[in-house]
Amino acid sequence: MYKMSVKDEVQKLVSEYEQGIWYDYSDIHEHSKVVTERMRGISKKIPMFISIGRGGWLASRLIATNFERMGLETVSFSVISKYINSNSSREQAVLAQSLDNESKLEIKRKLKTKKYDLWIVDAPFVTGGTMTMVKKYIQDLFNTVPKTVALHVVEYVEIVSAPWRKAPTYSPDVYAEKIRSNTVSWYVQYPWEWSNYKAYCVTCEVYKLGLGKDALANKLKTISNEDRQI
Repeated sequence: MYKMSVKDEVQKLVSEYEQGIWYDYSDIHEHSKVVTERMRGISKKIPMFISIGRGGWLASRLIATNFERMGLETVSFSVISKYINSNSSREQAVLAQSLDNESKLEIKRKLKTKKYDLWIVDAPFVTGGTMTMVKKYIQDLFNTVPKTVALHVVEYVEIVSAPWRKAPTYSPDVYAEKIRSNTVSWYVQYPWEWSNYKAYCVTCEVYKLGLGKDALANKLKTISNEDRQI
């Protein structure tokens, strides 16, 4: 299997820099706290998280930690989604891994107590395809409307490079930050999506300073000469 070198990944960071919204771990931690507070404002019931893999795994973990630090109980489950017919008008989100039977029974038992709320968790909410698919799956399975939460929402009119991806007609019940744009030509970037953390941190630093692609390339020169991954 091909393993991207440090130099290749640095070049990829530079090439995608102007098409990205870059968040570092400090952003993610702060936004998870915002989300936790807003969730508590909506419901005082015990949250049962259905995290959408892979994007929602870390988000739900951080949110759960925030609850637990307040001395509050949480319960966590997970599903995995994927897209079929990607990059075409037939693109569709489907489940790659659903809830197992034991998890289904546990969720049903807890819902009967009326002490729990179901929350579907993802990190970015862009087209809403994945969230909508999982929400319907959970709603049909448990005959209840789950609440939805995302760290970040991208609000747009169209995606020029993929016109079949329509803007969603709703936003999650809870989110930390909304990014607005008429068109979407960039992607939400998270630190766990890159193997060279040092280079990623430099990219976030340059992004927050509002500097351009050339400045990033200059700052990454030293890292690009390294012959090992960090």
